[in-house]
Amino acid sequence: RTFFLNDRQRTIYEFFKDKVHKYMDKCKDGQSIKELKNNFYKELKRGLDKEFNFLTGPLLHGVGIKVYEFPHLAHPFITDGFIKNLKEGMVLAFTNIGVYSKNGWGIRYEETFLVTKNKPVIFTLDNL
Repeated sequence: RTFFLNDRQRTIYEFFKDKVHKYMDKCKDGQSIKELKNNFYKELKRGLDKEFNFLTGPLLHGVGIKVYEFPHLAHPFITDGFIKNLKEGMVLAFTNIGVYSKNGWGIRYEETFLVTKNKPVIFTLDNL
């Protein structure tokens, strides 16, 4: 869970959460993972001022017991064989990244969901 200390942190949390849900809603059968990642990062950069950095990493990753569960877009030790498009039936986590203030605080937000033909089924919806 995330604890909020002030209005600024709450505002950034809501911004990040909205972007996660906007792009997670696009996660359906056939969606290009690379296109999803590129557009998500572009929109995130446009919405954050210079106070913030964000960690890049796999926007999507599989859910399981391994540290780097497939499918994901990038991995430091593997260079080929990546899945390029989402497929119905995949269970994934959306975002393995965080937004961090240069003032010493940060936000991480992740949801898990099932890819379907039309709309993802979200398992971990945050009701804050």
